[in-house]
Amino acid sequence: MVNTVATSPDYAWSPQIGPQADACATAGFLDELFYGGAAGGGKTDFLIGDFASDLHQGALWVGILFRQSFPELEEVIERTNSIYPALGGEYLVGQKVWRFESGALLRLRQVENIADFNKYLGHSYSWIGFDELPTWENLRPYKRMKSRLRGHAVHKRMRASGNPGGQCHAEIKEYFGIGENPRGYRLITDETTAMTRMFIPSKVTDNKILIESDPDYVDRLKGVGDPELVKAWLDGDWDAI
Repeated sequence: MVNTVATSPDYAWSPQIGPQADACATAGFLDELFYGGAAGGGKTDFLIGDFASDLHQGALWVGILFRQSFPELEEVIERTNSIYPALGGEYLVGQKVWRFESGALLRLRQVENIADFNKYLGHSYSWIGFDELPTWENLRPYKRMKSRLRGHAVHKRMRASGNPGGQCHAEIKEYFGIGENPRGYRLITDETTAMTRMFIPSKVTDNKILIESDPDYVDRLKGVGDPELVKAWLDGDWDAI
């Protein structure tokens, strides 16, 4: 099972105490969440764990997790393979789909631009995730997928992750109110849709597991050579770029 409160050996995965646990705790009341900041902040793990927290809803719980290209999905597939089998998940390689004993389903998919959205016309999802959202050219694919968030499941939601930088940096910064509230945790209610959204920042130092297993990682980040990029990737500074 998945624990969204505290780390325990009895669970397949648990969010780390801090921003990651805070992000998971929004599942019951927040429609849209952008979780991001520094490189190594546990962003992909958050998406994988957040979807799994509602597996008990069975066949009502149908999700889709996007990266911009299929090669980028390899890391996601590897990480899900280390978590989902313990939750009763079976990975259907040819379909790039996780099917769970409860009846829940997660599709791993690619969407490069707004034209690719047409592949998902008629689809319905209770959970939609975008990993590394700033790498997209703009927010149009993300916003268009809101129309696919429907069905009888409770706690339907969209979740996204990413680092500062990328083509979509400025749009994300404005949409999730990061410029006015760089520390995050500000609830925004959309005037048009009434959907709620929030930004929760993460830093590499919040990922205690990474720091303990690879204590030199922070030093390597400092050596990327670009001072602005160091601020963005190490501190999660959205004003650095």
